Amino acid sequence: MQANIGSEQQWQEIELRRPGMIDALNKLTDLAPRIQQTQKALNDTADKIIFALSNQCIEECWEVLLLAANQYAFGATKLLRSLYERVVTTLYLGKYPEKSERFEEYGAIQDHRLLQHSKKLYSDDQLQTFNYFAHSNSRSL
Repeated sequence: MQANIGSEQQWQEIELRRPGMIDALNKLTDLAPRIQQTQKALNDTADKIIFALSNQCIEECWEVLLLAANQYAFGATKLLRSLYERVVTTLYLGKYPEKSERFEEYGAIQDHRLLQHSKKLYSDDQLQTFNYFAHSNSRSL
């Protein structure tokens, strides 16, 4: 499968500016479905988090490319930082899977902070309409 975003002229210019980038994108294009459709059992927290973050990275990468190819450079740049942070986190958790429990617990802390802030803005009845807030203690990946 070949990446097909933008015009042929744009791709030629990219190849001149960044030799090898198109090959790397084509490898990502080939790898993405295998990652997203993995049959590996996700037995522990580290596997689940890394799997979820990897899928988010792939999707975000295509969003950055789509925005950049359509001359929305500022939008692409905004997404690029979160993509970079997600990639670094994924690589770190892959190297140190024992840290994944702490990573997940921090997510629960962030959820709690968001819920507390939301309670200042909305009534309990309004919050119950959002399934996310009604089940804020259960995190799924």
